Amino acid sequence: MKNKDIIIISLKPWYVDIKGLSHGFATEFARQNRILFINCPLNRKMVLNRKHNSDIQRHYDILHSGGADLVEVRPNLWNYYPHRILESINKIPSTEIFSFFNKMNNRRFAKDIREAASRLGFKNYIIINDNDIFNGFYLKKLLQPELYVYCCRDNLKTVAYFKKHGTKLEPKHIAKADLALTNSDYLLKYLKQSNINSYNIGLGCDISHFNPGKEYAIPADMRQITGPIIGYVGTLTNMRLDIDLLHALAVSRPEWSIVLIGPEDEAFRNSALHPLPNVYFLGQESPKEVPAYINAFNVGINPQLVIELTIGN
Repeated sequence: MKNKDIIIISLKPWYVDIKGLSHGFATEFARQNRILFINCPLNRKMVLNRKHNSDIQRHYDILHSGGADLVEVRPNLWNYYPHRILESINKIPSTEIFSFFNKMNNRRFAKDIREAASRLGFKNYIIINDNDIFNGFYLKKLLQPELYVYCCRDNLKTVAYFKKHGTKLEPKHIAKADLALTNSDYLLKYLKQSNINSYNIGLGCDISHFNPGKEYAIPADMRQITGPIIGYVGTLTNMRLDIDLLHALAVSRPEWSIVLIGPEDEAFRNSALHPLPNVYFLGQESPKEVPAYINAFNVGINPQLVIELTIGN
């Protein structure tokens, strides 16, 4: 695909430290196309709680300080901070009533996208929606793109926030897409129930940072950790990872060092892992530093829970 204007919306804003599918799409497509990456819009609840999240606070500050809301982050790739605040409607019990207010939210979001696209001179654009079930539900009708693509990279309808309304609405969202994409055979079966034009595009990785022939220096904060070292790199969240399994591993093998690298959610911060002398939380590292840490592991693990959310992985 060449010389196309592509708009990407995602549940993960551009500025997050741990990138996702939509960031990979944006980076690759920007080589031969123009890309407008739309950050997730703020809602009332996010604004009220913004001081607890530095990324949301940054978005809010840009809108209220007159900062740059449309930034070229690399050639052919722009990142946009939507201005309009959406209503927080997820607690509405009726999906029919929720849908009424969600359409209002979609109209606000569509106005922001249309204005940003106009500023860049985007025309006949493609929209790629990375798993945003609700905010993108009416965008195909409201924005009339040349092609509307829905990406289902996670079984989000099993997550509490999405389950109530997403169970009914995501199949309808998938059905209205011109093309549906996923990264697993498990989710492909789900997509094909609603849209025959569904495909598994697999998983990808930017291997440019990983060089098996390179000599990596041991990171300073790992030099005093004795082996064997069992390591994990990624977001430390109890939505996906088995804290009890990690705890049992560390307790049953005290001679092993368990090294966990990545941002922690509240469950991990308050877990019984922290007091253990052979468990090391090293915090979040930049993508460029990650290969050196992985190289220092004796064994890498991905201790995922086997639940509806992760089984498609």
